[in-house]
Amino acid sequence: MTLRCLALLIPLLLFGCKTKKEVGTTKMAACDTEGTIKDFTGLDACTFLIVDRKGKKYLAAEGVGDFKMVNGQKINFSYTVLKDMMSSCMAEDYIVKLTCIEAIGEPPVAKECVKVSTPYKCDWLKELNDKYRPYQINRYDYLDGYAYFFSSREMNYLYDCQGDMICKYEAKEKGHCAARVSNLQNEVVIHIID
Repeated sequence: MTLRCLALLIPLLLFGCKTKKEVGTTKMAACDTEGTIKDFTGLDACTFLIVDRKGKKYLAAEGVGDFKMVNGQKINFSYTVLKDMMSSCMAEDYIVKLTCIEAIGEPPVAKECVKVSTPYKCDWLKELNDKYRPYQINRYDYLDGYAYFFSSREMNYLYDCQGDMICKYEAKEKGHCAARVSNLQNEVVIHIID
């Protein structure tokens, strides 16, 4: 009788352990996509998006929980695409429900917001001036800081005061980025080529 009970109990224990192990393995493998959190608040109605290694952008409509989104934070995540949803941002490739999100390393320290009256007093502005060779650079009030607009013959570029690109567009184009620049206020010319 004891042997018979053991014979019935052993398969039950094995299957019970195997099921538990599979559930644990599935859960651990969930965060299988690598990405970086990017702050898109410069675009109309956008906030943080997750950008994967291929450049695809994900808007997390659900599942963020108490995870703190920090610009530049590297993460692992998994998701379910939410179909038939629309957003006001319209910069994302997918609207998703996060099923897993975890930080990789420490969040980056925010760069200082720079207000300058000449591009030669700031390293990143000087580098961009040398790179783009604009005929004019303007500073505008932008969110809680400033934006710098580089006007070139072929391409125009808009950067925030930390040196991160907000958007760019061809000089002849009149799209979303051009409309954003035209709505900026308190223009100050900080560089011009006569």
